[in-house]
Amino acid sequence: MDLNSLLYSTLQITVTDGRAFIGHFVCTDHDQNIILAQAEELLPKHLLDDPEERPISVGAWGGREMGLVMIKGKDIVKIEAQMPTVVREERDDVT
Repeated sequence: MDLNSLLYSTLQITVTDGRAFIGHFVCTDHDQNIILAQAEELLPKHLLDDPEERPISVGAWGGREMGLVMIKGKDIVKIEAQMPTVVREERDDVT
């Protein structure tokens, strides 16, 4: 799959140290570095058990709010695309 086909999708990216970042995919470059907007950092479970590592500000996905982040392509272990939620509206006036 071409990375550009995921542009503007919500991605969750896991990096080599076990952290994951989730946000809106807005840009990539020839080194496959990825820019996420409205990103949050999701810590691995062993760090969440440490009270000093817990995020002060929790975002919509439950992680530490980061804003705009750049993730180096060489540090990426896994990329997961979040499927958009489709809301189906029921209408009474349709026969």
